[in-house]
Amino acid sequence: RSLAMSAAALRARLNNHVTSMFATDTVDKYFQYLQSVDEDGSSGAPGLVTEVINLFIGDANSILNGIAGLLS
Repeated sequence: RSLAMSAAALRARLNNHVTSMFATDTVDKYFQYLQSVDEDGSSGAPGLVTEVINLFIGDANSILNGIAGLLS
């Protein structure tokens, strides 16, 4: 029973965090679309959102390193 409560508490925290990210424009409707595709399984690829975020962070890191190189 406490595991179910823990899962519910984590889901509530995640929902609050995502709501906060929408409010600050950290994520947008495209994130919501990816999340819905991931949750309903229609992508055929479990963990799609995680993979897209990892790719985005890797690309952003490369871009920022390139900019830093140009500035120095």
